[in-house]
Amino acid sequence: MIFSPITTMNTAPLIPPRVQSPSFIRKRNLPTPP
Repeated sequence: MIFSPITTMNTAPLIPPRVQSPSFIRKRNLPTPP
């Protein structure tokens, strides 16, 4: 990923959701597998 987690979180309100990586969104919304 180009942006670090902190940078992505800070720029989230400025960047449309569809621009963000789907896999990154899934990792944030879904719990990590055991």
